Amino acid sequence: MLSGLLVSMLHLFVMHILNWLQIYQWTEDPFWSLYRFLISKWLHFELTGYFLFVLAWRFLVFEKKESQVSEPQYWTQIKVKESGLVSFVPVEEIRWIEAYDNYIKVRTKTDKLHLVRMPLREVEAKLNSDQFKRIHRSTIVAIKEVVAIHQDNGQYRVLLKDNCTLKLSRTFKKSIEDSIRV
Repeated sequence: MLSGLLVSMLHLFVMHILNWLQIYQWTEDPFWSLYRFLISKWLHFELTGYFLFVLAWRFLVFEKKESQVSEPQYWTQIKVKESGLVSFVPVEEIRWIEAYDNYIKVRTKTDKLHLVRMPLREVEAKLNSDQFKRIHRSTIVAIKEVVAIHQDNGQYRVLLKDNCTLKLSRTFKKSIEDSIRV
């Protein structure tokens, strides 16, 4: 595409030189007049084709990309490898996720604890933010599991349905409160 544009610009430059020479009484033989005629026809054809190509590219390719970008793909399950066995934990079963060095601990409704080698920020990006919220720099919780928020001696805690409590950072307090109210 770029090479076609450069060739077109080169021929346009040659056409301008020929016109300049003709203006200053340069004798023009039939070869140059035929050359100028063919170049101008080819140049108009190429520029029209280039313009149509750019329009088609814009409407066909970029419209698809914009529609694909607007729909985020959230995980429906998390892949867990335990003792040589690969299984999948549905996202609906997750109560909370905690960072553990380069791993995450995934706690499910059946009180199972799964250890997965994955950073917490990657999991947070792949989970639906309407269903899961970060409550601490090392913890993500399922919104539907949160019952209340307590304050003990200046520290906040989140109470879950099974009476489990997790630390709540002041940074994420407003976000979790807004999610619970809705």
